[in-house]
Amino acid sequence: MGSEKISLYVVLIVVIAVVWSIASHYNSVTIITTSQIIQKAAATNATDGVTSSNLTLGTPHLIGTEYLKTTSPKPSVVNGTHGLLVSFAGSFVLNNGLNATDTGKVFITNITGGADHSQGQGVFITKNGMATFIYLGIGPPGSSGDIGTIFYPKATGTLAYLENKIAIYKDETFKSGNAIVKQWEFK
Repeated sequence: MGSEKISLYVVLIVVIAVVWSIASHYNSVTIITTSQIIQKAAATNATDGVTSSNLTLGTPHLIGTEYLKTTSPKPSVVNGTHGLLVSFAGSFVLNNGLNATDTGKVFITNITGGADHSQGQGVFITKNGMATFIYLGIGPPGSSGDIGTIFYPKATGTLAYLENKIAIYKDETFKSGNAIVKQWEFK
């Protein structure tokens, strides 16, 4: 699991570097309200030809389906935030016919309004390849599933095509601890 932590730190460092780079171009901080952002976006969109009718995600393509078994949630504290830590293991059946083992962990917290926030990481492994992933999801209060995004920072061998890919996922966890996760990319 060390390589997943390293990958997560690399992503975090890149984000910090980008924010620092952007911030260093400004000598002072200007506070902009939400209303000002909306007005500026509307004015810009009106002049550059962007309309809601030509802004799309593309066509969804199923990447694959995960079939998982989860452990019992364990109360945990991460960076001062209380939540539940859950491990999972299972298989990932990719749409291209590949099968991979699937292991990882997720930290679940409650956010404003009672919704569940899931943040996790894991790895898929095939005979000739591997792919690490990190994900973030949100589920309605009291639900047993969530919807979110998955990012693949590193992938090799037969799974190399997943590297730097971002996917949308939807999952459902049953009382038995079994879970199903479907992932889509948009082209």
